[in-house]
Amino acid sequence: MTKVAQPGKSAIDGVVEAARATWAPSSFLARLQRTTLDRLLDLGAVQTYSAGERIITEGDGDSTVHLLLTSYAKVTGRRLDGGEALLAIRVGGDLVGEFAAIDEGDKQVRMATVTACGRDPVVALGVEAEPFHQTLAAQDLPAQRHLMAAVVEKTRAASRQRVDNATPNTRIRLARALLELARTCGDGGLGQSVRIRAPLTQLELGTLVGVSKATAERALKELREARLVDTSEKYPVIRDVKELAKVALGDALI
Repeated sequence: MTKVAQPGKSAIDGVVEAARATWAPSSFLARLQRTTLDRLLDLGAVQTYSAGERIITEGDGDSTVHLLLTSYAKVTGRRLDGGEALLAIRVGGDLVGEFAAIDEGDKQVRMATVTACGRDPVVALGVEAEPFHQTLAAQDLPAQRHLMAAVVEKTRAASRQRVDNATPNTRIRLARALLELARTCGDGGLGQSVRIRAPLTQLELGTLVGVSKATAERALKELREARLVDTSEKYPVIRDVKELAKVALGDALI
């Protein structure tokens, strides 16, 4: 079960201050005014999710917005065969659940499941949709634009993913997906070698690019044999970012 963590304002402030250093400058939380975040902290509930615990469940009817303060979470969707497809990885500084909060329809249903997956627990702030929007409108008008920008970026990323997944070459699809994961949740920037800090199976990587586990395994084997990636552990490593980028562009033969 998810544990509600309300250790007191000073302790929460400490968590936030430590987390701020890890947020990407372009993330929603990094752009929020501190006074706005403080107000949201007063209105919402800070919760801790261990790896494997669900933050949001597909099909549920709630509209809480969750601000991820720390760690990593997987976004997955149900397939027609009953399995799950990996859609994206979200990191500290991101928000999840904002689509249901923005939707003004009579029936607001979660479109995907969000599950904690990092080595460290996810600490997230949950705020009901109405007070969330009221706070942004009253205290931080630029944040409303940042919210729309976050939604637009997710929509663009989903569109890019659909285009990439139309590429017939699985190696190219995987190379592009791995480079995007390195950009959003890689350890050490985009140097020669980057460890992806979210645990990913070969099946999940396959569903991310729209292929079967067997097809993903064959393509990953080729990338491993070319010494471009290492998937022997649950945290994938890109061993040579520049060469993998050539594969992503279709410029490398391996």
